[in-house]
Amino acid sequence: MKKSNKITLCAILAALATVVMMAAYFPYVTYSVPAIAGLFIMAALIETDKKWAFACYLVSVVPIMLFAESEAKFIYICFFGFYPVLKCILEKIKNNILCFIVKIICFNGLMAICYLLLKFVTGITFTEADTTKLILVATVILFNAVFILYDILLAKLASEYLVRIHPFVKKILYKK
Repeated sequence: MKKSNKITLCAILAALATVVMMAAYFPYVTYSVPAIAGLFIMAALIETDKKWAFACYLVSVVPIMLFAESEAKFIYICFFGFYPVLKCILEKIKNNILCFIVKIICFNGLMAICYLLLKFVTGITFTEADTTKLILVATVILFNAVFILYDILLAKLASEYLVRIHPFVKKILYKK
């Protein structure tokens, strides 16, 4: 594929990710929108390579930082935006159990960093009540369960993309 085609494709996918992130202003989709926007980075990864997909992620970060809803943008920037590239790198680990453990550790560490950044930037405070600790533990458990489902579905969506969409994109991008 020509370099100009890669630049065009990554720019279009970054723009689509940005547009999807604008939906985070609607109630109740704050956590799902960053995961959906990350799918466009997955498409860039499939069509090009890790370097171009990461560049696509970086290009999408600029308008998202400027215009997206604050909590959703931190979740996208800190994890879901570059997770398809990270997943590609981590899945080179031969031992599936070790790979899974590393993914969970990465997810929890990066989400902790995300919420610490969110706390300092937006001023969200966490109280020390016992109920709050219980809710926090339940939230972490649920987020991990959702992450595991996302990881599985991302692989399945990549397979579906290769079968259903990639042939059409290939015809357009690889024309001489």
